[in-house]
Amino acid sequence: MRALLAAMILTLAGAMPAGAAEGWRSSQARQIAEIHAAVAKYRDFAAAKAEGWRLFGGAVPLMGEHWSLRGSQPPVTGEAIDFSRPHNLMYHEIGGDKVLVGVAYLVRIAELDPLPEGFAGPEDRWHVHNLDVILAALREVRPLAAWLGGGVVDRWIAPDGRRRLAIVHVWLDGRNPDGDFADRDRSLPYLRLGMPMGAWDGHEIETAYGLSLASAEGCDETLRGKLWLAAPSRSTRRAAFAACERAAEDVRTALAGPHEAMPGSVAQVWRRLRAEMDLLFTKREKDRMASLVESPGCSAGF
Repeated sequence: MRALLAAMILTLAGAMPAGAAEGWRSSQARQIAEIHAAVAKYRDFAAAKAEGWRLFGGAVPLMGEHWSLRGSQPPVTGEAIDFSRPHNLMYHEIGGDKVLVGVAYLVRIAELDPLPEGFAGPEDRWHVHNLDVILAALREVRPLAAWLGGGVVDRWIAPDGRRRLAIVHVWLDGRNPDGDFADRDRSLPYLRLGMPMGAWDGHEIETAYGLSLASAEGCDETLRGKLWLAAPSRSTRRAAFAACERAAEDVRTALAGPHEAMPGSVAQVWRRLRAEMDLLFTKREKDRMASLVESPGCSAGF
């Protein structure tokens, strides 16, 4: 949102000389090139494993998996970001292999701190995880996890009181139709299904979310993390997975049907599933799900 507003203001005011735009684009290109050089070795997933990168959480639709390196402490507000040292490597299952699709950078910020400057220019998009909000949600339903997590936050992540994590994603190889700094990469479900480059052109993001259900792990990736935080009843949990499996089957049917109708049909399946989920969960359960991200960049998920 910060990047979008900045771009709109500059466009409407006509305030950016052509030379200035060329300047930040040149700087941004150097930063991106630095990232590519730094992570080239990690395109071999075995190299990341050997170096000690570990999976953090599980796979997430339109993002994949986040892998982190123990002991990598993010900078704080005002400190420079070392683009040669990403804090997360992002892998996605494509063609049976774990493919490096992006990286993420973190900055620890205090309650009233602004979002980081980050990359040159106005295009990078930051979102924030408020650790206190997440821990408060956990205390309601998973007190032991909240106690353990609170200890980690106090001792290692935020010993100085900076308890919000600002995060920016950088998607590699220029495939993301929403740009290198988008919160999600909606090309990933298409690639996972073996579709050709550019198959996503002109499609809604809901189509990408719907296609993410078509893989064998689709419903697990869509629901498991959110249900863990929401902690609904067993009957609600079963109903959520049943609804998701029905939607996944509808997506597979749409994939087998006319090519022209597929994008709209799949998007409609996703919107219907999202409406079902909205009715299934209580407000408090949905609030706990939403506590994970303070400023989400995409509202198409649930």
